[in-house]
Order: sequence, then C-alpha cells, then structure tokens
Amino acid sequence: EAQDSPDTGQRALPNPDIDRNEPIAFEADRVEYRFENEDVVIASGNVVLRQNEQSVRANTVTWDRKSGKIVAGGNVRMVDQDGNQLFTERVELTDELKTGAMESLLLALREGGRLAAAKGERRADGKILLTRAAYTGCEVEGPDGCPQNPSWRVVAGQVIYDPAARRVRFQGARLE
Repeated sequence: EAQDSPDTGQRALPNPDIDRNEPIAFEADRVEYRFENEDVVIASGNVVLRQNEQSVRANTVTWDRKSGKIVAGGNVRMVDQDGNQLFTERVELTDELKTGAMESLLLALREGGRLAAAKGERRADGKILLTRAAYTGCEVEGPDGCPQNPSWRVVAGQVIYDPAARRVRFQGARLE
C-alpha cells in the first residue's frame, strides 16, 4: 500500500529492496487500486515518479505489486541519475526505476549525443541493447525548435550502450 512521505506530502511506493529512506515518490491526477485478484495500482494523468536523482514522467503508470513490474505509457520521459534522458511511448521498469523493454525510443545523452532505436532492452549487466538504431552527435532540432535531419549519423543493426563506462558500441554499422 502506498504511504505518505513525511518530507514532501507525496505518496511513496514501498519496496523491501530499496532503502526505506529513499522511497519512490509519485504524483498523479488519479490513482486506482485493484486489489481483487490483481493487486495492481494504476496512476494516471500527469504521473511523476521520483527516486534520488531519477525521475519518470508519463500519462499512465501501472504497478503490479505481485511481480514488482512497473509499466509507464504515453509520452514517457525518464531522466537517470547521470542526466541522460529517455523518450518513448512505453517502457517496462523495475521497482528501482531501471528500464526494461522499450519501443520507438530516443535517448538524449547528457554529453550531447543522441541514440534512436526501434527497440531497446536493459540487460542483466546494466547495458542497454538497441535494435535498428542510429547515433548522432548533432543536434536534432534547429534554433527555432523544429526537427531537423542530422548532418551525419551512424546506423546499426545493434547498438550496445554501457552507461557505467559511457561507451557506445555498434554492430553492423555504417556511416551516413
């Protein structure tokens, strides 16, 4: 069951694997609890999850309390502890706000590069495997905020992004 956080007045999702001094706080326009046969919590409308320096914003977030799986959907924007931003329509999360499976995503790296992919998944070692992906160091918006094509990009069948090493590795790549 969600608990009030004494410092912020926000609701917090308890989790035995996370230090209770650092709960996942959330805000939402609506929260629905489905306890009969499901044990599911659904937050909708301007949902924001926060833990330490991480945050997730989405239209809806569903938390299966039995499995610990969290699914964020609709205009998802995640910011990790390093300042990297992930934009997607749907992402599966662990109860520590780590990404799982993703589709149609854009990863804006704090250092300035951009990774776009049709699919992505976080592996057990923390690395992110992207399928049908492209990387560019160029801005993808013009000064007026309108989308623009990058002057160069590396396109690959698979890209492995290692956030710990801040390294991008390509398989089957070509420069465009």
